Amino acid sequence: MIGMTTAMLPPSGGSIGIGFAIPSNVIRAIAPQLEAAGHIVRGFIGVQTQLISQALAQVLHLSDRAGALIAGIEPDSPAARAGVAVGDVIRAVNGQPVTAPRDLVAAVSNVQPDRQAQPDIIRNGREQSITVTVAALPEPATDTTKQPQEAGLGLALGALSPTLRRQLEVAEGTNGAVVMRVEPGSPADLAGMVAGDVIASVGTVAVNDVREATRAIHQAQQEGHAVLVRVIRDGHAAFVAIDVAPPGKG
Repeated sequence: MIGMTTAMLPPSGGSIGIGFAIPSNVIRAIAPQLEAAGHIVRGFIGVQTQLISQALAQVLHLSDRAGALIAGIEPDSPAARAGVAVGDVIRAVNGQPVTAPRDLVAAVSNVQPDRQAQPDIIRNGREQSITVTVAALPEPATDTTKQPQEAGLGLALGALSPTLRRQLEVAEGTNGAVVMRVEPGSPADLAGMVAGDVIASVGTVAVNDVREATRAIHQAQQEGHAVLVRVIRDGHAAFVAIDVAPPGKG
């Protein structure tokens, strides 16, 4: 068997010979997992990689462009614990050649969690091997606030996802709630709040997520004074004071 067909292209109702299939070597690797557990578990070491350009190969003193260049490492990941460093070039995993980042993904994915993988790397022009204990690929984080949550003051807040964290230049370790929408003419709008601001604290209290930010804002409104929020905007922190009339007063 070469592969298992998963989709075909029949523009006129009949096959024209174009289809998509899962390769048999992939099926061979995942079939035992499906039989035993009913789902697939992928290996994970926690690195971000990139292709090696000709210019990078020259700077890194590489003889060719083969390999996966480590551009980032997730904190407390298997790679971090094993001593993998940014700038390392992975050329093989368990003897399996790595010519590009996709090869690294395939090699690591096929290693069962809690088992060891041995990447062959080039660091500072010298070849060496590192032993990494592979973990299970984490499940994608579910966003419990997919719809913006009204927080008062004319603000609609959403979760600070990893993608938004990168886009909004929010440092790792800084939590908060993202301003998804500002109602025109609202107290938040008049105070200069804009979509994309990340509320990191309300008053002197740090907030970690939408729920905490909403609760803190509502509490400040009940107390009837201006709300002081600390926001992250364009990678910089700033305080914004939002004038709020107490509930029931014009």
